[in-house]
Amino acid sequence: MGRKKSLRNAGKFILRTDREPNRQGEYPVYIQYTLDGKVARGETGVCVKEKDWDASKQRVRSTHRMAARLNQVLDEKKLYIDTEVLLFVGPSSRRITIDILRRIVQGKPFTEEKPEVDFIQFMRDNQKRRHEVGKIAVSTHENGDNTIEGFREFLKEKLGRESIFCSEVTVNLISDYIVWRLDERGNKPATINKALTPIMKACKAAAIEELMNNRTAEAIGELYLTEKRSLANDEDEDNHSDHYLTEEKLQEMADLYPLQLRERSREYMDMWFLSLHTCGLRFSDILTLQWCDVHFDERMIRKVVVKTKRQIEIPLTDNAIELLKRFWQRNGNRRFVCGLLPEDFDLNDDLAVYHACLHKNASIKTCLKRIGKLMNLQFNLGMHCARHTFAVLALAEESR
Repeated sequence: MGRKKSLRNAGKFILRTDREPNRQGEYPVYIQYTLDGKVARGETGVCVKEKDWDASKQRVRSTHRMAARLNQVLDEKKLYIDTEVLLFVGPSSRRITIDILRRIVQGKPFTEEKPEVDFIQFMRDNQKRRHEVGKIAVSTHENGDNTIEGFREFLKEKLGRESIFCSEVTVNLISDYIVWRLDERGNKPATINKALTPIMKACKAAAIEELMNNRTAEAIGELYLTEKRSLANDEDEDNHSDHYLTEEKLQEMADLYPLQLRERSREYMDMWFLSLHTCGLRFSDILTLQWCDVHFDERMIRKVVVKTKRQIEIPLTDNAIELLKRFWQRNGNRRFVCGLLPEDFDLNDDLAVYHACLHKNASIKTCLKRIGKLMNLQFNLGMHCARHTFAVLALAEESR
């Protein structure tokens, strides 16, 4: 009875106004469960506007047309968690760990925790499974094993050991592997892509088995190189597609800007718009843009392009100047406009520039992809889309 009594006040509901609102301006309601000094949070599936949430009562206000139903969902959520905790603890008051409490609150199975799994062996096993079910041919299976051996050699050089756990695989590590293939092995993009395939397939499988973070696996899955890619190429992340935004979609994107709760999200959107309003500058040139390249008095940018190594001049529009002022307010008198590169970064080091573009682009792609989904785009929004959008709008303006 005492345990049941303590559970009554263990769970409380919180409106997460620190999260991004949905298109209707609603925030997610989370349940926060505190037990024996351990705190775990989980989603409830309920989203309401701030005005419709009574924080003191932890209820949806009666003014909401679905208040009764939503409050019922919350009550059922808490009852489920209370019941699962009681069943786990049992009459012997078995100790509950934070991991188990978190799994219960988040509605995940809380069987024995999975041990760490060797990633090299997991790749080999995944290759074997795919071959056995007819997903890949014998030759592909054998070639995959050879490329896995190459990855093992990279780990030995990079980390001083021949394998790592699935949970240790990161986007940066795979990016380093790509650069190692380019620099040390002299591989072409097509060869590197073949070497990446077993890794990406294994990452996807590891995420499904909860051996790896799902977002990490997704980001790694987007690291394929284009056929024409080289150290002089930028990261044109939507593979040089011809996707662009109409004027209506541009306005919709602009309307989403003030709704972003994270300053970093607004900063990435500003980088996209800066590309648009600077004649479609590539991401690599936005990333490496220095304040010494910007001449406000002449309303001009003079910059050496990363891809061609040629100096170009770009006129500054009112929109571009406004965006540059935002970056100045954020970063002050730092060397680089966007403030994402260290002050002593060597722009003459092609490998360093390539590596920086590869690393910095991963989180920007994730942010823009999310923005694109909010806009119901039928393609993944990326930095290169700004370049195509500028071109399409400029052509339309000329034809008027």
